[in-house]
Amino acid sequence: MSKLNRLKNISPYSYIHVVSIISSFLLSELYFFSSKGVDFPNYFLYIESFLYDDIQVTNNQGLLYYYSNVVTILLRESQLNSVNSVNFINSTIQLTNFLFYVIGTIGLFKLLSKFNYKKQSIYLSLSLMHFLPKIIEMRVLLKPEILVFAFLPWIIIGIDQFFYNNKRRSLIFSLFPLSILLTSKGSVAGMVTIFLLLKYFKNINKNNIKELLIVFLILISILLGVGYENYDYTDKNFFEVTTTENYDNVAELEFIYNLNFWDFYFSPELGSHNDSFLGITLLDTFGDYYKVNINSPDNYFSYYQTNLFKDKTVIDGFEYGLFLRQHVSLLLAVIFYIFIFIYFSKNIKVSAFILSPIIGFTILLLNSLGFPDRNFDPTKGDTLKVSYYAFFIALSFVFLLCELFKEYPNLLKVLPVLFFVCFLFLLGFPKTDYSNINENIDAKIELSIFCKPLTMIFENSSPSDCDNIVKKSCEYNLYSNYAQNIQPEPVPDGFTRVYREDTVLGEIVPNAELQRFIEEGGYSVTPVLDKDELKYINNSETLKLIKNGNLMDTNSVDECQNLFSQGYRPYNDIPSRSNRIPFVNLIVGIFSLYSFYSISKTQKII
Repeated sequence: MSKLNRLKNISPYSYIHVVSIISSFLLSELYFFSSKGVDFPNYFLYIESFLYDDIQVTNNQGLLYYYSNVVTILLRESQLNSVNSVNFINSTIQLTNFLFYVIGTIGLFKLLSKFNYKKQSIYLSLSLMHFLPKIIEMRVLLKPEILVFAFLPWIIIGIDQFFYNNKRRSLIFSLFPLSILLTSKGSVAGMVTIFLLLKYFKNINKNNIKELLIVFLILISILLGVGYENYDYTDKNFFEVTTTENYDNVAELEFIYNLNFWDFYFSPELGSHNDSFLGITLLDTFGDYYKVNINSPDNYFSYYQTNLFKDKTVIDGFEYGLFLRQHVSLLLAVIFYIFIFIYFSKNIKVSAFILSPIIGFTILLLNSLGFPDRNFDPTKGDTLKVSYYAFFIALSFVFLLCELFKEYPNLLKVLPVLFFVCFLFLLGFPKTDYSNINENIDAKIELSIFCKPLTMIFENSSPSDCDNIVKKSCEYNLYSNYAQNIQPEPVPDGFTRVYREDTVLGEIVPNAELQRFIEEGGYSVTPVLDKDELKYINNSETLKLIKNGNLMDTNSVDECQNLFSQGYRPYNDIPSRSNRIPFVNLIVGIFSLYSFYSISKTQKII
């Protein structure tokens, strides 16, 4: 077949899918700060431990995922300097996660294709999945759940090929990615194991039991190898987790069925549903109940959100329309779970996929009740975060959509647009002010692998900036490091914000102390730096340059440019290579990647 004919056979919906996956990645890369993600300091210890000596991790959660981030850091090390680490780490984590995400998306496409869904249904379902708030969360956080999304579809295809096409090779190959998942995190191991047992238990019989026992022994061997390396590196028992005292609790039985019904409307936010498993799950499935990710003030998603009810009606002190986004997320969650229970029995072949979120929250619910360990904070109830099983949300979502499109083809014309608008709304769009955000992401754009295409969209950047190391270093925008720089915290009555060159955001001081801060501290009641000066010209964040071992600090654009002309270059303390390599994990990971290639070649429609 000629190249021209091949191009003609490509579905136009595939282009929509490509645009969707790339645009969703760019959106999260520019609007989120992965270093501000939940539990980041604990997980970043893994990366630091691979780069520096005397760093001790707190958990045993597998090494492959974190070392993958280390590899990306080392490959991009030349872009890191002493002032851009926040954006560099953000870009690196999201790029690594994106690569895993692409692997998982290809696997999902092939998995969905096995069930004879139309390509346009598959492409549109996947395109919408990319903008699911919980999937965005999974892609921006430094957490191993992204591995489940990447590997599980391929594992399923491999096992299916054994049971339905007698492909023993595919089953053996699937053991490598499976072993990575089972050693990555306790909750992940539990969810994946239960899912696979429920899906394939009926396929086990006297004809294949001996063969499966041999396969099981091979799996155990791989698990022991990976598990021992994890233990040797972390000095932690299998799945050992270090928790604080506030998590040394178990939930009351009422937590399972308690439902704060009226609070769904009047107070659908953090604090009002911490004693309700149902409330947390419904508000967190399409939203961010805990306000630690999409709704966190540490990222641009939460800023300048348009409230569609500008003139909100106030009755008895309650502003109607105030929680519109929470109500939309709640409505979508209710519809989602209703359709799960409607459709799981309609097509028995896909019921396990559709029901998979039930497995996710059941495992977490058991954990909150003290099994296998006490791990519950009654003041938060955050053991039930939906992000812990976001991969199941994705799996169920795309299969549900494909089933709906198969039964009601006309929905293809309406539902994708409706969902896309809803998801963008839940992500914080539209906004009342884009210009202020755009002016503060220029440094993020310069670090992106899609830098040059992005400069065509954002007027504050040009294609030449992408390769101009002098400009990227000497004119680095400190305001691009943190979302809080856009909207500083409000000044309460009786206080005043004061500024100095070393406090770009200012400090809030009591009015009674104001004169002392001005006279003795050198502060001003007006910003001392113009907007165009908000680069690294800040005594507390000077740029470090090095030449022939000679280290220089500079906080002047002119001085910086002059030092570059003398041969100085940005300095960072990243070593040229990792101080320790997890060889077993890497070997198993490489075999996993090869298994995906091998499995895809032998796939047949069932």
